[in-house]
Amino acid sequence: MDNQKKSCKFVKIIKIMEEHKKSMASHASKYGSMLGAILVAFSLLLYILSVKPGNPVSMIDYLFFTGVLFIGIKSYREITGGYIKYGKALAMGVLISLFASIIFAFYTYLYFKFIDPGAVDKIFTMMQEKWAEQGIDEDKTVQMVEMMRKFMGPVFMALSAIINTVFRGVILSLIISIFLKKQDKSFEGTFNNGL
Repeated sequence: MDNQKKSCKFVKIIKIMEEHKKSMASHASKYGSMLGAILVAFSLLLYILSVKPGNPVSMIDYLFFTGVLFIGIKSYREITGGYIKYGKALAMGVLISLFASIIFAFYTYLYFKFIDPGAVDKIFTMMQEKWAEQGIDEDKTVQMVEMMRKFMGPVFMALSAIINTVFRGVILSLIISIFLKKQDKSFEGTFNNGL
């Protein structure tokens, strides 16, 4: 009889963990989709306004990124009873960033393939100008650009968008999670916190 009770408790714990993983993924997909849509809309706005890469205005997306991660992690903390461990907060931020990166990568592919196919050439022109300012020989810059051109297509740019978005998400989540972690110090919370 005791073995049956133990196995019943074990099954309940497994079910709770599975539900928790599903709720974590659905929560992250909700806020990741929101973040992805914001990043796409902001990128399109910059394109329409002809804002060049490197312009300080383009850094505003860090505010959006930070805001959505903060709200997403905080609302997940409320769903889990008002408590969340640092690791879970960090994991939620990274998951949100991952979902956002997939949406943004899809947009990036479309952008470089159909919306502005000449964007890569503009990037190379800017690079050559900067290299010329640094005194690098023009023949060398042409060779470097030709070598890089082989790799920098729409697929490469989309993969770069995933890596960059997730990387930014990890860095921001490391910081945000410090402020949002909240541990349940009760006896019961010692066992349940962060499931």
